[in-house]
Amino acid sequence: IGDLVAAEHVIGAEALGGDEVPDLLALGFSATDAVGHAYGPDSPQLLDTLRRLDATLGQLFDLLDRRIGLDHVVLALSADHGSVPVPELQRARGLEGRRADTADVLCMQRVYERLQGRFGAGAWLLPGPFVNREAVAAAGREVEEVERAAAELMAGCPAVAHVWTRTELTAPATAADPMGRLFVHSFPPERGPDLLVENGEFFLSTRTVASSHGTAWPYDTHVPLVIAAPGLPGGPRGERVRTVDLAPTLAALLAVEPLGEIDGVELDLAPR
Repeated sequence: IGDLVAAEHVIGAEALGGDEVPDLLALGFSATDAVGHAYGPDSPQLLDTLRRLDATLGQLFDLLDRRIGLDHVVLALSADHGSVPVPELQRARGLEGRRADTADVLCMQRVYERLQGRFGAGAWLLPGPFVNREAVAAAGREVEEVERAAAELMAGCPAVAHVWTRTELTAPATAADPMGRLFVHSFPPERGPDLLVENGEFFLSTRTVASSHGTAWPYDTHVPLVIAAPGLPGGPRGERVRTVDLAPTLAALLAVEPLGEIDGVELDLAPR
C-alpha cells in the first residue's frame, strides 16, 4: 500500500482534523534511502525519485486541503541523514573521494598485532572495539593506557581522521568541540565501545553499495527542516538548528507542554 493511499485511509477512518483536539499524522517516505544507497546522491535515479516525492507531497497537501483545510494544518518535513557522494564520481570530477580497499582493512588488522608488540602477547582488543579488561588486569596495565595506544595506532591508518576514546567521550570538554559533540551524542556510556573511529571526509567504508551514510561530516548531517503553519512567515533561515528541535517547536505551535526533559529547544519562528 502506498504512503499516500495509507494517509488518505487514516485521515478518513480516524476523522483526523474533525474536532478541536489536535491529531498527529506521521508519514515516512523512505525510497530515497534505498535509491541513494544503490546509485548515490548525484544520480539521475535519485533525481527522479525526488521529483516523484515532490509530486506525492503536492498530492498529500491537496488531500489535506480538501479534507481539513490547510488553514488548520501544521506541516513539518525533515530527514534522518544525507549521504556521501560516490567516490568514483568525485574523482572523475577532480574532487576528493575514496572507497575502502584491502590496504585499509589490513591497516586496522595490524593494530591488533602492533599492540602485542607494545604490551606483549595477548588479545588486547575485543570486537567493538573494546579493551580486553581481563587481559589488561592480568598484565597489571591500565585500561586507559591500552585505549590510548590503540587510538594512536588506528589514527595512523590513511582512512582515519581521528579516533575518539571512551576517556575522551566521557570528558565534559569533548562536548565543546563541534565534531566531538556529535560523537558524544552517538556514544552510550553504559554499553558503547571503547573506541569510535572518525573516518576522513569523502571516505566510503563499504564496497557493496554506491553510497552510504553514518558519518559526522556535513554531507551526512545536513538535512532539510521545513515547517509551515497558518500565519507563519515564509522564507529560508540561515541559523544552525537540529532535528531534535522539531518536537518542542511543534509542541509550542500546538500549545502542548512536553512531558519531562527533552533534547531539543523551541525554535524562534518570528519574522526576520
